[in-house]
Amino acid sequence: MRYPDSASGAGTNRDIGYHDDSFCYREGSPPAGVTLPRSLGGAGYAQLQRALDAGAENKWITASMGGEVRPEIQSSAFASWPGGSGQVDNMKACIELEHTTWKINEQSQSYAPGDPNVAAAVRLMGYDLTVDNAYFKNTANGTTNVGVRIRNNGVAPFYYPWTVTLGLRNGAGTVVRTFDTSWDLRTVMPLKIRAFPDWGAGPDPDYLDYGYPQYFQTGVNLSGVPAGGYQWVLRVKNPLETVSANAKKLRFANATQGADGWLGLGPVTVGSGGGTDTTAPTAPTGLTSPSRTTTSAALSWTASTDDVGVAGYRIYRGATQVGTSAATSYTDTGLSPATSYTYTVKAYDAAGNTSAASAPVTVVTLPSPAGGLVLDDFDGDPAYPSEARNDLGRWTGGNCFLNGGGSGAVSGGALSLRYDNCGWFGSDVNTDLSAYTHLVVRIKGAAGGEQAHFNLGLGGVSKVFGDFTLDGGGHPAVTTAYQDIRIPLAANGIDRASPGQLAMGFWYGGNSTITIDSLSFQ
Repeated sequence: MRYPDSASGAGTNRDIGYHDDSFCYREGSPPAGVTLPRSLGGAGYAQLQRALDAGAENKWITASMGGEVRPEIQSSAFASWPGGSGQVDNMKACIELEHTTWKINEQSQSYAPGDPNVAAAVRLMGYDLTVDNAYFKNTANGTTNVGVRIRNNGVAPFYYPWTVTLGLRNGAGTVVRTFDTSWDLRTVMPLKIRAFPDWGAGPDPDYLDYGYPQYFQTGVNLSGVPAGGYQWVLRVKNPLETVSANAKKLRFANATQGADGWLGLGPVTVGSGGGTDTTAPTAPTGLTSPSRTTTSAALSWTASTDDVGVAGYRIYRGATQVGTSAATSYTDTGLSPATSYTYTVKAYDAAGNTSAASAPVTVVTLPSPAGGLVLDDFDGDPAYPSEARNDLGRWTGGNCFLNGGGSGAVSGGALSLRYDNCGWFGSDVNTDLSAYTHLVVRIKGAAGGEQAHFNLGLGGVSKVFGDFTLDGGGHPAVTTAYQDIRIPLAANGIDRASPGQLAMGFWYGGNSTITIDSLSFQ
């Protein structure tokens, strides 16, 4: 929702946050902020002024605050951190008073990877959770209690009811038993919040005590856990892990958290727990590949059974384990085009028992046309936007377009994007392109001349599409007929080793439709 006073103020009663799409921008003469309130130099129509007027400046407590850095300042928003300069308002104040959790910035690829200002601003956004104490017996068996204390040094809470899970990790590094808890991270509020000058608390910036460290405790039953030395660990389950084992993990500020999301709490010795589970799960059945691309293979299978419970599945490409999944599906990425791969899957339980392998399935990845690397040919496999994956098996999507529910629409093997000075499309590359020399965009426009309506970002470079330099010194021109526009990567300064995401933004005053038949590298 754009403004808190939308629908005659009804927006303040909706269970949804606000979308500040001109974040921390200053405009007019003399310049006035469009995020900060009047008391900090903002305009009467500024986002936070309207929140104050509606009594909704604390809506962040229950709903996340997001939006977009205004396009005119996206490449320079953090140059004067923590303050601002010119069209950029006081960035630290914008984040702290809006309690910002996320912002779109499609020109972020232009930042240097080690830019300390960008790092400081991003770290300030959203929650900053730390487990600062853990409580448990050094030696335990049967039923025992485990507790933690969690504090939040951020500007916002974590907003989602994700399950917090405790685990026991053995000496080999395997989590052999897990215990879901009822702990609610949404209750861990920021320890301090920045006061609006309008509150009369003190001179700006003034920080008020707000939240406090939360203590959580649960009882767990260690029956069936083999005696020995373990480590208590904790993680938060991302619901998207049921879709892909590669789903992002919730990160704590603790240095003891691994890439798998498990956070170490400390060692424990488990005594005799009343028996040991020695029965392995049944082998998975029905292993198949429902879809494939040039560089990925999707797998699915029928669940195994176990006398205690299946903890997860290990996926093997040949004899090599390539991943694990808590669900009955997995997508293997980073493959070579037109190549045969054979997969098997094994189930395991919390005690470490492993099943026999499933029957194998062989998958042949799709070929790359003309020796190139296809980012997306929009042929319906994977389906756009429902599967949110491109032909490299990586994320893709769009918003603010006038067709396809905002994402654009695929028809006849091409992506149609209808826009009116608003629209964003992105497709993750994240693949070394050193073997390729050109980005090839097969494109047409409804009227022609659309090259001035959008920009394209890739590998640290973002330009209006018509400003890229082509071989021979010309520039792209979109016509009403399909053509392959070949953009030389090196000549345009595009980092082929770290291309990041290909992104297109339609905020340059135009309205039309472009149709993209394919995006590839050759």
